[in-house]
Amino acid sequence: MITRTRFYSIYEDKLAYLRSNTTETIKNDFVAFIARKMLKKEEVIEYIKFILELVGAGANLTQVVDALDETIVESYPKSYQKILLKVFYKNVRDRFKQSKNADIFDALKPYLNDKEQMIFKAAPTPLEGLKVIYDSSQQDGKLRKTIIGAAVMPFVYFLIIIGLVNGTQEPIIGKFTALLDKLGANAGYSMQTVDTFNRFIIETQVFMLPFVIFLVALYAYLIPNLSGAPRNLIEKVFLIGLPFKMSRDINAGLFLTSLALLYRNGINTKKALGIIEKSSTPFMKHHINQMLEVHSHTGSDRKAIQNDLFPTDINHMLSIFFRVADPTKHMEEISKNIIEKIETKVRAISIAINTTGSVALALYLVGLVLAMMELQGAVNS
Repeated sequence: MITRTRFYSIYEDKLAYLRSNTTETIKNDFVAFIARKMLKKEEVIEYIKFILELVGAGANLTQVVDALDETIVESYPKSYQKILLKVFYKNVRDRFKQSKNADIFDALKPYLNDKEQMIFKAAPTPLEGLKVIYDSSQQDGKLRKTIIGAAVMPFVYFLIIIGLVNGTQEPIIGKFTALLDKLGANAGYSMQTVDTFNRFIIETQVFMLPFVIFLVALYAYLIPNLSGAPRNLIEKVFLIGLPFKMSRDINAGLFLTSLALLYRNGINTKKALGIIEKSSTPFMKHHINQMLEVHSHTGSDRKAIQNDLFPTDINHMLSIFFRVADPTKHMEEISKNIIEKIETKVRAISIAINTTGSVALALYLVGLVLAMMELQGAVNS
């Protein structure tokens, strides 16, 4: 909820922005705002990759920004080709040239999220900042692809079963059940079971889509926001708590990856926690604030990082490294090991989901075959 004071503060900030910037700057900022909403994040990361590779090959930033803008137009000369990319590349070029001292951060700032902006500001050089952002995006993307694959499969199997139910009930099960009634024969157990299951699915499927949408929306809201005792409780509930538990593991892995990347740039634990906290979800803020509070009371990096965000085995590993090694030098290795553990766990869950879905589909098909065999026997007799 926006209070009156907050409203006036926003209004004054916007008014000051309009007064202190040129029409050209305001126009470029507006274009950047629209482009960011429509542009895929992968396109921004690819742009950053181009910068890193070309500068690494000896070009300077001005040459790179100019070349990227000019080449996209040359490669896709027709007005309807790569419209968003052309707008993005041109906007970055314009912002770069208008910035003080040709600042690539100012040029890319509208296209970076809060976490990326914090990393950029904390990095010793712009190129180091871009390298950290690129590495972070690669780690994030790899883990998220694994979890998305695991999350989508139950819906795929469910849709296949619904399709089979609708495809077999009327043309097969319904007609043959009616035929048995005419012949005065009784449907067998398998036929009755399949018929009852099919009718239930068909009669309730109209409510399933709204229910699934509601369920997805509820999870989408609760997973990044729910924390503390309610979160711990719901994670223990069989199946229902699985998405919450998987999200916790993923956030733990991404947190350690971000911490490692910030350590690489010479940022201490307390400052790194502050940087990560500013761009985190409410769930992660809850845990990072706990870490910051412990750090402020004890001054110990090891005790601060020991948090129930991580399972016992991960906390044990972190405790060992913080006791006997410099975590600022070894956190990348630690985070890599932990990410691998999390990926292994997510893959195991994905395999379990696929196995369960395959078994459910196989059971339905077996039931259908048995029903047909019973039907054939009833007709022959």
